[in-house]
Amino acid sequence: AHEGRAATGVTFSRSGKYVLSTGLDSCVRLWDVGSGRLVQTYAGAHLDAPNAQAVFSHDETLVMAPDARANAVACWDAQSSALLTRVAEHSQPITWIAASPATPAFMTCSTDECVRFWGAQ
Repeated sequence: AHEGRAATGVTFSRSGKYVLSTGLDSCVRLWDVGSGRLVQTYAGAHLDAPNAQAVFSHDETLVMAPDARANAVACWDAQSSALLTRVAEHSQPITWIAASPATPAFMTCSTDECVRFWGAQ
């Protein structure tokens, strides 16, 4: 699933129809659960951490994952797989990301000993 490299995480979509997998090949992959078919690949971030995982935004229009080398969250358009932006405020690698299921917000944890909230103010 990840070019012969270790898979590091999986996350189901809210509908349960899709799953995101992350791996040490630094790609996030979107899979159709029913068919097992690869739907999309998201590239351009460094997913070096052994526990790196990707998450969907609350409305499933974005895919987000920690970019270990940039100390940032990489954000892709879920349909086109275009890397839209990197959100960075941590001084060290992000170890975890969690997205709100109801609002456009997410939180990150980092080895810089900080937990950050990201969302509309």
